[in-house]
Amino acid sequence: MSAKNTWVLFRLKSQPFAVATESVREMVALKSDSIVSVPKAAAYIRGVMSVRKEVMPLVDLRLRLGLPSLAEECRVALETAAAREQDHKNWIAELEACARDNRAFTKATDPNQCAFGKWYNALKVNNHILADVLQKFDAPHKLIHASALEVISYLKDKRREDALAVVERVKNGPFRQMMALFQEFGSTMAESFREIAIVLEATNQVYAVTADAVESVEEIALEDLPLNAEGGQNGLVEKVGRRKDNELVMVLSPEYLSPGIGDVTLESTAPLLVSSSIGAS
Repeated sequence: MSAKNTWVLFRLKSQPFAVATESVREMVALKSDSIVSVPKAAAYIRGVMSVRKEVMPLVDLRLRLGLPSLAEECRVALETAAAREQDHKNWIAELEACARDNRAFTKATDPNQCAFGKWYNALKVNNHILADVLQKFDAPHKLIHASALEVISYLKDKRREDALAVVERVKNGPFRQMMALFQEFGSTMAESFREIAIVLEATNQVYAVTADAVESVEEIALEDLPLNAEGGQNGLVEKVGRRKDNELVMVLSPEYLSPGIGDVTLESTAPLLVSSSIGAS
C-alpha cells in the first residue's frame, strides 16, 4: 500500500470515483443551456462549454466509462414510475369493480409481489432527497394492498356495502396519497439529478467531465489490487483506492480520460463559437 494522497471523490451510478486534487481546476454546476453540441464528435463528447470565458470539451463520464447516461437513467426511472402508477390505478379500479359486482379479486394482495413492490424493493438511490420521497411510499402502499383482504373478507360474508366502503376509504386516503407521491417523485427526480462539471487539467489540455455528485475531498490509500487485462472500466481506471470506511474507489487519470485526437477538434468547434453566445459567457 502506498502513502495516502488527496483526491476529489465523486459518484457515477452510485460507484465512487476519484481524481487527484492537483488535476482539478474547479467544479461548477452544469446547466444544459450552457452546452453546445459538436457535430461528428465521439458519442461521449457532450459538447463544448465555457468556464470563465475558456471554451473546453465536456466529456460525459458515464458514457466514457461504458455506463448509461444520467439522462437515460432518469428517463427509464420516470417511465417505470409512470407504469407503476398506472398499475395501481388499474388495481384500485379492479378492486372497486369486484366489490360492486361481487366477484373474485385476482390481483396481488401482497405489496411485495406487485410490479411496484418488486421495483420499489430493488431500487437503490444515493440522493437523500429522493430517498426521503421514496420512503413515503411504503405505508400507503401497504395499506392499499391490505384493503384488498378486507374487501375479499366482506364479499365472502356477503357484505357488499361494507366492501364498497373500504374501497371508497382507500381511494380517498392511501391511494390518493400514493398518487400524489408519484407526482412528487417525478418532480424531485428532475430537480435532484443535476450534474456537476469537474474541470480537469491534463497535459496540454483543459476539459470538463460530468459527475452525478461530488462527495468530498479526502485522503485515500492506493491499493495494489489487480485490474482486469484492459485496466479497469474500458481501460480508463488507473488504480484502486480505499476510503477510511473501507469502500473501494476507482481512481481515474485525467490523461486517460481526456478527449482523444479526432474526438473534438478546433475545426469542429470554431463555427459553433461564432454562432453561439457560449464564447462570451
